[in-house]
Amino acid sequence: KIGTASLHEHNDKRIHLEGVVVNEHEDATLGNFMHVIDGNLERGSMTIPVGQNNLFEDDQDGDIVDTSNRTYIESMVRGSGNARYLDLMNGESCSGNADAQPAEVQVFVYRFDKDNDTYSQTKLDDPANYVYSPYSNVPPGDCIIFEFDSPKDFTDKLCLQYGLKDTKRCVEFGVPANEPEHCNITDTTDYTKLSEQAGVDVQEAPSSQSDSTERSN
Repeated sequence: KIGTASLHEHNDKRIHLEGVVVNEHEDATLGNFMHVIDGNLERGSMTIPVGQNNLFEDDQDGDIVDTSNRTYIESMVRGSGNARYLDLMNGESCSGNADAQPAEVQVFVYRFDKDNDTYSQTKLDDPANYVYSPYSNVPPGDCIIFEFDSPKDFTDKLCLQYGLKDTKRCVEFGVPANEPEHCNITDTTDYTKLSEQAGVDVQEAPSSQSDSTERSN
């Protein structure tokens, strides 16, 4: 367990907030969570405490990171032993390629609507002050995606807990095709509109499983 008695994580890709929340705008924000695990989150920058853990989990989920980019990312880590940190800042590169575009710290949230079993995606303007939903199960708890990449209006990543229940995508997340009763939530995000606003092809909308940066409360 890393954090405090009331706010911590168990290496399970979830934010655990326990007890009575007196002030949600102080206690239940992403910025406060990053602070208690010895990291930092601000507009335009993020510090991730990595300790002695492996930096990459693409053997389990997420995007495959090639050898050259692994070396580049490892070079960005400061400190040693348990006191190792990965600092990310807007304008820096997320790749060792010479032609790589400047990257930005970006946070996307899928929020669930319990009234109609739907969910939709939003890009956060002020991630540090975002107050996550007060649910112990996910969904209806939030799916929160952190990315350090070239600027975008939406992410193609989705948390496993949401993917397993999505009416259109649950099979690709591992639900047997003959058990559709498990797939009962729908993504209502207008990706066509977001794609047009961003000037990209709608085919770039979410279509495959990836949840390497998942944080769910």
